[in-house]
Amino acid sequence: MALRVLVISHLPETKFSSRQHLGFLSRLKEYCESYQYVPGAVLVANAGEIKMDALSLYKKYRPDVIVLYDSHAPRGRDSIFGRTYFKNLPCKKVVIEVDFYKKFNDLSWYSDNKFDLVIQRGFYEAKSFADLTVPSVWLPFSADEKEFFPGKAMSQRYNIVGFAGTFKAPVYTTRRKAMDLLKNEKLLRHCAICRTAEGSRSFYPPFLRKVVTALSTNYKRSPAGKTFEIMASKTVLLTTEIADEIALFGDNECYVEYREDCLDVVDRADLILDNLDWAEEVAMNGYNAFKRWHTHSIRISQLYSYLKDLLDGKEIRFCGNDTNI
Repeated sequence: MALRVLVISHLPETKFSSRQHLGFLSRLKEYCESYQYVPGAVLVANAGEIKMDALSLYKKYRPDVIVLYDSHAPRGRDSIFGRTYFKNLPCKKVVIEVDFYKKFNDLSWYSDNKFDLVIQRGFYEAKSFADLTVPSVWLPFSADEKEFFPGKAMSQRYNIVGFAGTFKAPVYTTRRKAMDLLKNEKLLRHCAICRTAEGSRSFYPPFLRKVVTALSTNYKRSPAGKTFEIMASKTVLLTTEIADEIALFGDNECYVEYREDCLDVVDRADLILDNLDWAEEVAMNGYNAFKRWHTHSIRISQLYSYLKDLLDGKEIRFCGNDTNI
């Protein structure tokens, strides 16, 4: 009998990247019966209800597994309507924490609400949850191989550092500093339209294919979704330190690292832009690592395996014991 999964989320629609969040989770339909309950989200079917309690949701969808997506989002921890009912529902309960990182010190929240598994998208947060009594695993971000794919050879691209994405929030201090330094040297091309909903869909993937290198940062050394989207475009990733890079990418040089204080970001950018043959090699290494380990197809299969193993009563790895993916 097919596994039935219900995803519940209250992350505001304007904050959603359909590639990394709802769109990614919708691919569970490739493996099982999957439903998404996201009040007000236009891209989700059967989400007309403004609010339903947990028992009503269970009765409507009859899931084997309920996935709460991002408890740290606004209303996220209040989205388990009728908490007593939620605790006692006759199904497995999983929470997927996204890239908002640990904002709550009360780890007992997970066990108090009888979660069976915590899935962490951020490496730093996964490590910080290593002592959690509820099993926890690391599921890094990935990229949609159908949307992000290689562009032209380096010699046919704009020989400049590209950037597209968010940078104004307080958490992006390093990103803003790197952008300013590169702008001052006229080394940065910023795709501002890529921040809009339509621009993100229509302009962002082609933009990554047109530049030699693209800027990113990794908060608390946890690889952002942008990491894999840049690599998938066979574009050189210029970013800060990534935790456990061997587990993620193997032994090859797959990206170019700059310091958190950004003192060397201009020099690192110049190194890439002045050595296109070497840049092509780094980009190819990153692309090969992406194709081998980090496509959406691979990652959704891993997610399904976690949910299926949980339902079948198989052992779930604790984060920190084995971070290899």
